[in-house]
Amino acid sequence: MNKPQEKMKNCEVYKELRRKYDKSQEQLAEEALLTRDKLGDYERGKATPTPEDIVNLSRNLNGKRLCRWYCYAECPVGKEIDLLPVDPMDEELLSTTMMKIMNELNKLKQIDINRLIEISMDGVIDKSELSDYNILRSSLAELGHAYGTLLRIEDDGKYIEAGEN
Repeated sequence: MNKPQEKMKNCEVYKELRRKYDKSQEQLAEEALLTRDKLGDYERGKATPTPEDIVNLSRNLNGKRLCRWYCYAECPVGKEIDLLPVDPMDEELLSTTMMKIMNELNKLKQIDINRLIEISMDGVIDKSELSDYNILRSSLAELGHAYGTLLRIEDDGKYIEAGEN
């Protein structure tokens, strides 16, 4: 993807999020301590928000997801390291994440614990162990991703602490 297309795609995020949360440019600009012109420039791709502006926008849109997306998609440092992609429009659902975790745990139940011990004892994965090893590796990767999603859901404040109503 060339840079102009990437910039156009990135700038659409601000307008789409504003619309998703049913806010006018004036309303969001005021809430995020921006001028309407500056917000308009971000939405048209004429300017890139500062990290401070992203923090202010995220407080009024979708929690920290916008900050994570910015770090992944627009921040020069974030572009240099291998961050997990973040869709700023997607609401991560706790129920879906929990179902993924249960599915992966069920896959791990397919592997006998003694088999896992055999695989690990000699430090070599031979052809007879490869199938079980691949299930283990794949499931652990998926569990790690699901755990990261749970942390993001928690970070976005999408849960209620015990005792809260």
